[in-house]
Amino acid sequence: KDRMRSAIERAKRGNLLLTIRRKETGQIVHFSWLRVDEKGVQGDFALCPLPDANPAGVIFDCWTSPDCRGQGLYPWAIRRLAAEAHSKGLRPWIYCYEDNVSSKKGIEKAGIVSTTILSGRVKP
Repeated sequence: KDRMRSAIERAKRGNLLLTIRRKETGQIVHFSWLRVDEKGVQGDFALCPLPDANPAGVIFDCWTSPDCRGQGLYPWAIRRLAAEAHSKGLRPWIYCYEDNVSSKKGIEKAGIVSTTILSGRVKP
C-alpha cells in the first residue's frame, strides 16, 4: 500500500513512470521514474547542484525483478527515459550509490557518462 500511495503522489507531482511487463502474464518486471529537478539533483542524502541554469530530467527509483536481471531491461529503460527527458528540453541525470556495481554497469551500458561523484557521511 505504501508503494502504491507513493506512486500516486509522484504521478500527481508530474513524475513519469515507465514500466516493463512480462508479455505472458502482464506482471511488472521493471519500473523507473523520471522527474524534473530545477535547482539540483536531489539524491537520498545530498543535493548535487546543476552545472548550469537548465532543469534536469532525473531518472530515479529503478527496480528490475531478480529473475529478469541481466537481460538489458535497465539500460533500455534508462535510454528511453533519457530520450524522454531530451524531448522535453531536459538534461538527463541518474544517480546510484558508489558501491552499487550492478546499477553502475547498467548505467554505463545505457551510454551514460559519469560526471560527478558525491561523497560524505551521515551525521549520527
